[in-house]
Order: sequence, then structure tokens, then C-alpha cells
Amino acid sequence: VVEALDQLLPLEEPEVGDLLVEVFGAEGIAVHTSAKAVRVGRDGSRIRVTLEDGTELPADRLLVATGRRVDLGAVGLGAVGVDESARAAPTDGHLRVAEGVWAVGDVTGHGAFTHVAMYQSPIAAADILGEQHEPARYHAVPRVTFSDPEIGAVGLTVKNCRFENIGFGVWTEYAGSADFYVADNLFLGRDDRFRGPHLLAPDGFPHLSEQRVRVRQVRVGRDDRARGLERL
Repeated sequence: VVEALDQLLPLEEPEVGDLLVEVFGAEGIAVHTSAKAVRVGRDGSRIRVTLEDGTELPADRLLVATGRRVDLGAVGLGAVGVDESARAAPTDGHLRVAEGVWAVGDVTGHGAFTHVAMYQSPIAAADILGEQHEPARYHAVPRVTFSDPEIGAVGLTVKNCRFENIGFGVWTEYAGSADFYVADNLFLGRDDRFRGPHLLAPDGFPHLSEQRVRVRQVRVGRDDRARGLERL
């Protein structure tokens, strides 16, 4: 695995990425971070990838994961005054982009997940029909990286909090080493609520419903709060 940035899964907590690197290493999968591929060629029947530092990696198959971006011009949002070079369509809590225009799904920039589009759709429909509805909120959106073991997360990361200048406490709990399980529990000092649990487990996705409830409803206990602040 070759990653140009300095950690695997750069959008998640570093503890989770580091643990996944350990798991991969135990399975014989090498991970190269802060590495850029500069050349790809064939050596007989095999593929050879050359990194910026001269390292050569032989392989049978090559998967290039470059990500994806929304094309606002392709959906014609420039006609209603939206900057077509923007990374997402600007929507309010009712999914309105402009007068008579609504957007749901990947184009809104709130996560390229089916469940986000399914959550947004009835809100947009209710607004179109003039019905009462709660505005969209995205503080407890679950997300999964389908690696093996799986990475599951809900809510904020430490980077999010630092970028937005939000006070926080955080601690990491490890349990069941045979299952490679980690819970990285982030909470905010403002209201003592859980805001960013992360899970790494062979079957991490089913646990996200419980974590989403924690983010939406559960307050942090005094002992846990003290333990998180001690780490900072």
C-alpha cells in the first residue's frame, strides 16, 4: 500500500491508522506512507512501481485510488449562481441550493454515503411540499472504511476540533487484542458529550448504531472526562 500523506487513512484518527498498519504488517502487507509513485512499468509479467525515493515495488496487480470530485457544472448549478469549481453544492438545513433548487447526496459534500442521501431525501421532499420538518444535522454521521478489519467512525476527529478551535478531551481504549479492537473516544468540553468514537474491528459496521446513539445522546462521566484531559 502506497500512501502519499503521512498516515494511512488520513481523514481518521492516527491511532486507528497506525493500528491498521500493524495488522497489515502481521499479514505480510507492507505500507509506505509519505511516499509518491513516480513511475509504473512492466517487468515481464509483473508490474513494477517506482517511488520518489527510488524504492521499487513489484506487484501482480495495480489499483490506483485517486478519489472523486463533484462536477457541479455537469448538473447545471452554474445557472443558479453556484460556483462550478466549488467542492460541493452549498445547501442550507432544508437542502435548498437556491430558489426552487434542492440537492441531496454526494453533491452536497456531507459524505459520499448512501445513508446520507437517504437521510437528506425526506427532508428535501418535505421542504418542497411545504411540510413541517427538522433541518438536516450532520454531527453524528456514521462512516466505514471496508478494510479488514473494518474502520467505523461517527462524528468529529481531533483535527476537526483543532481546525474549528473547539476544546476537547480524548482517550483511547484497547480491548480484545485478538480482534484488533480500538475505541478512540473524543468528547468536547463545552457540553461533555461524546463527539467522535472510532472503532477498528473485523465486523465494525454493526457497532456504529450504538456509537451514533452515544454521539447523539450520551454525556461523558466525570471520571472519563478527567481521564481524557490527563492525556492532553
